[in-house]
Order: sequence, then structure tokens, then C-alpha cells
Amino acid sequence: MASLTLPQTLAPFCDGERHVDAEGATVRSALEAAFERHPMLRSQLVDEAGAMRPHLHLFLNEEDVRNALDTPLTAGDRLLVLRATSGG
Repeated sequence: MASLTLPQTLAPFCDGERHVDAEGATVRSALEAAFERHPMLRSQLVDEAGAMRPHLHLFLNEEDVRNALDTPLTAGDRLLVLRATSGG
């Protein structure tokens, strides 16, 4: 099982939770498990085609997997969603 950590701004879409347990063999299936528990979270993280929204980053442990949602998971993996920032 993976642990999904969300920014505070997304907690309202998960009943106020920032940490969600998500079981799955891949990043995508873990996200789907989280969406089953918290349906409103889906539209915040992925677009209609199932790709991560462009203003978000998704890390599996220390690796950016935003464009690699079929990456396999192992027990104890951590998924972290971060909002992209810009500025100077």
C-alpha cells in the first residue's frame, strides 16, 4: 500500500485529509483507489484523459512520475502531490 500526501489546498476534496492510503500495483491504480474513496479528488488531480493536471507534480518517493503513471509500486512507497510554482 502506498501513502498519498496532498497539499493543504486539496484536503477539502478528501474530507479534510492530507494523507490518504492508496492500494495498487501501479501509481495509476493507487490514484484510482484514492479516487474511489474521495471522488471529488479525481477532477483536481487528473484531466478527462487521465493525465496529471499541468499545474501539479507527482513524486514517487524521490522520483517525478507525473508522466509515468504506470510505474510499479512496492509496499511502503510514498506518493507526494505538489503544486507547481513559478516566479523569480
